[in-house]
Formats: sequence, C-alpha cells, structure tokens
Amino acid sequence: MQRLTKAAIATGGAAVLLLGGAGTYAFWTADATSTGSSFTSGTLTAANGTCSAWTYQTGGGAVTLVVPGDVVQTTCTMTVTGTGDHLAVNATLGNATWATANALTAAVTLSTGALTVDGTAATNPIDLSAGGTHTVTVVVTATFPYGTATSPDNTTQNLTATLSNVTVTFDQAQTAANPAT
Repeated sequence: MQRLTKAAIATGGAAVLLLGGAGTYAFWTADATSTGSSFTSGTLTAANGTCSAWTYQTGGGAVTLVVPGDVVQTTCTMTVTGTGDHLAVNATLGNATWATANALTAAVTLSTGALTVDGTAATNPIDLSAGGTHTVTVVVTATFPYGTATSPDNTTQNLTATLSNVTVTFDQAQTAANPAT
C-alpha cells in the first residue's frame, strides 16, 4: 500500500509542477467587434369612409320597408394603408351604433359579409405586403329574424333603424410565417 501512496503523491506533484510552473502554461486570446445593423417596423392605418344605401341580400333592390325574415346589406368603403414585409389584415365588423335604439334595432343582427380590395373579391386575411393604400369594401349584413306564430313580435312594426357609425376593425396578421433561421 505504501508503494501506491508514494506513486500517487509523486504523480500529483508532477501535475502541479507542470500546470503551475512559470512559463509552462500559456494561451492567446483576441476580440473583434462587428458594426450592428437595424430594422424598421411597418405601419397600418385606416381612413374613415361611407356606407351605401341598404339593399336586399337576395335579388338586390332598394330597401323601403323590411319585414321579419328579411336580410339586407350595405357596403361600407374605406381605405387601408400598410407597409410590412409579411403584413396582412383581417377585416371584421367592430362596433356598429344605431342612431336611435328601439325594438327593431334590438331585434336585428349585424355581421360582416363579402370583402373586396381595390375592386377584387378578397378573403381574410387581406395581403398588404406590397404596401400602399388600398380601397377596401366590407358588406355589412343585417338580419331581421322571422318569429313564429306562437311568438310574434309586433313591437318591431313601423320603426326606423339607422346606422350612425359602422366600425370595421383591421387586425394585423401575417401573409407567411417568419423565414427559418
């Protein structure tokens, strides 16, 4: 056992001398700095527009007096400007306010219908990655529900429903996933 202990001490001492000896352990190091780069964020804006007169969803034609079961629509036109490599937007009906609340406005359900961009039919998401200003039309549909013989709603007769404001929300989306790195 004594011989193993002496060999271990000798080996340890030799290692200390090799590692800790003056001038026996050296390394070099160097640093380099690269100039940084930048990137800029894109933009998304929308300008207020107008809505057309109400027409019947089926068969067109001007709306004069609606009855339960009718579905009518108006086309709202606005402009959207965007810049961004993968910029797209989803156009949805945000908030619509009635000039006067009554039983008719309470009964009607509003929803977003067809979309066009610069006169061409479109679907969500709308690709704006080419940039620029685009004319977007959104069809807003109003459904006047049809009741039943056991639950008529005579309170909706001889009333006017006037939209004072229609907000279309353009939520940012992407046309493609980020490229792989």
